[in-house]
Amino acid sequence: MGEAQSAVILVVEDEPLVRLFAEEVLAEDGGYRVVAANNAHEALAVLSARPDVRLVFTDTNMPGLMSGLELAHKVHAVWPAIGLVVTSGAGLDGALPPGARFLEKPVMPMVLVATVGDLLAERHRAMQPRPVSAH
Repeated sequence: MGEAQSAVILVVEDEPLVRLFAEEVLAEDGGYRVVAANNAHEALAVLSARPDVRLVFTDTNMPGLMSGLELAHKVHAVWPAIGLVVTSGAGLDGALPPGARFLEKPVMPMVLVATVGDLLAERHRAMQPRPVSAH
């Protein structure tokens, strides 16, 4: 089983059709296991309960007390090993956390799958032990 099939992606989106689209693309085209949340509050609850989440894909504009961008910063602070992909149809209003990626809506399925795959591979490489020099 490869990294893609073992990776769990959390999709955070308040629009049901957009959330379903992202879930289907990531599961069917990317081969990922997908869990979903309607807002940042639900996403934080999922992350607290699911240590197997490897990446969060979140919209910036969501109902509630925390935007998707604020969620991304919170995730980076609390779970720094989790990859972050932030999306919006209105552009980015603020700075992304270090290492996060931004995708403008509408997101093409192959771009979403490629971005998630690249970010997971990058994170996986960064977590590998470095060989010790013989010098």
